[in-house]
Amino acid sequence: MKRKKIIATVPLSSMADIAFLLIVFFMATSVLKMDADIPLELPEGKGQELSEDNIPIYIDKNKNYYFENILVSKQELLAKIQAVYVQKPSVRIIINADSELPYEILEDLFENLKELNITNIGIVTKQTERKM
Repeated sequence: MKRKKIIATVPLSSMADIAFLLIVFFMATSVLKMDADIPLELPEGKGQELSEDNIPIYIDKNKNYYFENILVSKQELLAKIQAVYVQKPSVRIIINADSELPYEILEDLFENLKELNITNIGIVTKQTERKM
């Protein structure tokens, strides 16, 4: 009697389906950090990349203040910043200000933050040349 040889094969079509499902799963569950939809024209400058331990605040050219993408008054902004700073003193305040905003507005904000003993502050600029 002759025995038939059994050839072991791996079904590749099902592996492609599994790979596709894994890609869709990771795309659906991953969280991408997006910038706010606040229309700002940032000033140009050189700087360094931001870390994750920051509080971004936004000031548009109409002198509107935004904390976590929510429009707030200046006093509310300072109160929220102080509340976060009390819980985590190592946090950095990152100011995203429109390039057409008068500097006096930023200077006043710096003075208010200084009164709250908050000195870890950064200003976001757009970079004209980006090195990879």
